[in-house]
Formats: sequence, structure tokens, C-alpha cells
Amino acid sequence: MSSAAFNKEFRASFETGSGGSFKAEHIKIVGPEAEPKGGNWFVAVDLAGFAGLERATTSKQRLLDEHCIVVGKVTPDDDWFIKDIQKGRWGIKETAHKIVDIIENVQPTACGIERGALMNAVLPYIMDVARAKNMYPPAPVPLTHENRIKNERIVWALQGLLEHGKVSFLRAPWNMDLEDQLTQFPSKMVHDDIPDALSYIAQLAQGRVGEDFSEEADVPYWTPLDEQIGF
Repeated sequence: MSSAAFNKEFRASFETGSGGSFKAEHIKIVGPEAEPKGGNWFVAVDLAGFAGLERATTSKQRLLDEHCIVVGKVTPDDDWFIKDIQKGRWGIKETAHKIVDIIENVQPTACGIERGALMNAVLPYIMDVARAKNMYPPAPVPLTHENRIKNERIVWALQGLLEHGKVSFLRAPWNMDLEDQLTQFPSKMVHDDIPDALSYIAQLAQGRVGEDFSEEADVPYWTPLDEQIGF
């Protein structure tokens, strides 16, 4: 739990302080020797549109979200080691190749993709690429928004872990983009694809992958009392 969340929950203090949600001093950059011995690998994929960057002709189009793939190891003590972050605007076939290549390299416990039309569109291509490599990867886990506003979901998942030094990032060329997006979040002038994908690692690692219970309301043998939380 972050200090801001603790003050709100236990001290009835709702002071938000100044600056963004994440601080640069909480972004811990490490070498490969810092990779923990134990733990499980997870891959989280946040998809954007499949149009290439070369098709963007206006400043508004250039600010469109990018695909983001995060590869991280999570230990039983909830320590994270983020090994790789890939982001960009790729076509659907290139996106499928990147996902399959990462799965082949790290053999993750679970690979999650944000649920929706984009996931449904890329899945057949992922299976085609995997078959060409004689791979039989597990079905991607559909990730959800957990009935939370995007900004709240990201802060809730990451702020406390970062503040307490439980997330380490491998020293790599993508560190600058990582720091830029985290420290300026939730600014609308900067992409938030990396924080969004990182928050999905928490969802995968902590087993909080749920279903959209509103789609289950017609099941004859049970009826949810509260469709928002699936109770």
C-alpha cells in the first residue's frame, strides 16, 4: 500500500500532494544480476489499433495509443523484475510475431491480453505463428478493467509496489520511455501504455482475472446479486 492510500484509508487524510502519481526516485533500475532466482514469468499485452505509424498524418493521430508488451518475473513475496518492455504501433501480423517470440523465449506462466475486439482479432494470427513454429502455447488470458477507472486501476496496482522498492527494471534502452510515462502519469499529453501494461502484470500475478458477469446474467441456474462485482 502506498503512503497516500494508507493516509486515506487509516488516517482519514485526503491530501493528494503535488506532482504526479509516481516519482522518479521510486523507479529502480538494475542489472541482469538482480534477477531473482525464484518466481514466475508473466507477459501482459496492451493492444492499440493495428495501423502503422507511417499512416499517421496529423498530430492527433500521432498521439494515438501504442501497443505495449511487458515481460516480468514475480516472486512469492511480490517482488517484480521487469525484464523487457516493447512498445510501438505495429500491424496485426507483426504484433502476433512479437507476442509468440516472447512466449517462446521466456515460457511464461501466463500471457494476458486486454480483453476486447483487438484481442479477438489478433488471436488467429498468434495461433498461426505458433503452429508455424511447432509451438502449443497456452491460451492467452483475457485481461479486464476490473470495473475500475483506468487511472485508479493503474495507481492502485503500481503505486505501493514502486514506493516500497518492490519493482526492479532491467537497465535497457526503454528505461527513458518508462520514466517519462510513469512520472508524467496521468497527463493526457504523454502516452500511458507502459503503466497500463504494467498494471496488468499485477492482475495476472495475483490471480485477479475475472469475467464480465453481466454476460452471465442469462445462465438459468444462478443470478448475480450485483453484476458490477459479480457477487
